[in-house]
Amino acid sequence: MKKTIFFAIFLSVTSTFFGQNITKEFVTGTWKVTGMLPFDSRGNQDIKELIDGFKNSTFLFSENGNFQISTTKSSKVFKMITGMTAKSKWKVDSEKNLIKIGTTKDSYTKMGIQVGSKEGKIVFYLDETAMYLFVEKQLNKQLIPKETDTSATKNLLTKIRGIDKNLFEAKRYTKNTTINYRFLQPKTIVTNKKYPLVIVFHGSGAIGTDNEKQLWTMAKLWAEPTIQSKYPAFVLAPQFPTRSSNYTLDASRNVLTSKSEPCLETVFQLIDSLKTTLPIDLKRIYIVGYSMGASTTINALSLRPDLFAAAVSFAGIPQFDKMDVLKNKPIWIIHGNKDTDNTIESDLLFFEELKYNSKILFWELDGIGHEDIIGASFLGEAIPKWLFSFKLN
Repeated sequence: MKKTIFFAIFLSVTSTFFGQNITKEFVTGTWKVTGMLPFDSRGNQDIKELIDGFKNSTFLFSENGNFQISTTKSSKVFKMITGMTAKSKWKVDSEKNLIKIGTTKDSYTKMGIQVGSKEGKIVFYLDETAMYLFVEKQLNKQLIPKETDTSATKNLLTKIRGIDKNLFEAKRYTKNTTINYRFLQPKTIVTNKKYPLVIVFHGSGAIGTDNEKQLWTMAKLWAEPTIQSKYPAFVLAPQFPTRSSNYTLDASRNVLTSKSEPCLETVFQLIDSLKTTLPIDLKRIYIVGYSMGASTTINALSLRPDLFAAAVSFAGIPQFDKMDVLKNKPIWIIHGNKDTDNTIESDLLFFEELKYNSKILFWELDGIGHEDIIGASFLGEAIPKWLFSFKLN
């Protein structure tokens, strides 16, 4: 009777806790068991071993639909569970907040995992064992140690920054506002083939009209011969004549938030015009930004989620008022924890509010300030490879 009452309470708080039914995106990833509600084994050794196994278990819900349970405390009984679910798939019954485990042959009936909450913690209820497990999603957040080989990093930076700016054609676009920009085309354009478009937004130090200062490291990276050969793309580097984003205090969160300025709309119009005249793959348009440009990156993604497939933000201030449209977007946030210009707090909270998005990645760079954020980790294939792994649906 007690268990029945608790289960009814458990189900009733689920919708309140999540605010909506669970989705595939919410579930996808690795979940680690952090504890469980008391379970009476009544001296049964097999049950004790099963409890011990689940207390130390991890649930993997792969994006391709594969399911796996693993544990650091295995036993014969727990091996029965892993054997039963071996080669199983998973799917979500959103109406019931239920994860169903199995195959099409058994109609996903090998195991059911009810998802709910208790005391603000996420709970898995396993219908096969009647156990309640407290779980935490292992999120894509990493603390990156400060690099020690500064000479190698400096050499890489010098190489990238030394790339001839004239590889990027100087152009101008006017519609409401005039935007100067640089444009790089793939070295070879194959007939009937479409290519990604990468937009690179600069920081506030490059504001102006000289049409040169906006060619920072992440713009020139795409012209590096190896990258250009392996990741051919059109690259657009606009120069904003005024600030593209400004910051205000989000009073409810007590952190800075960003808001785009009208010149960003002109860049949208420029992108839309390029789409009609060049062989651009409309499912592979990406944004990368630094500082003010990183803020503008999140602004752009918030305003036009239908346009961009993925984004990388270096040391920006995010936008918080359109979180719903960002919850399934691939976003790589990179921020130094010694940044005193755009402090890391806004990005940390942004990540915290989106952390159940399996496509979000946060790199906290230990001991790195605002100006030193581009290190060796980002001067090779890391950014292009990550971006190009995503397409619009």
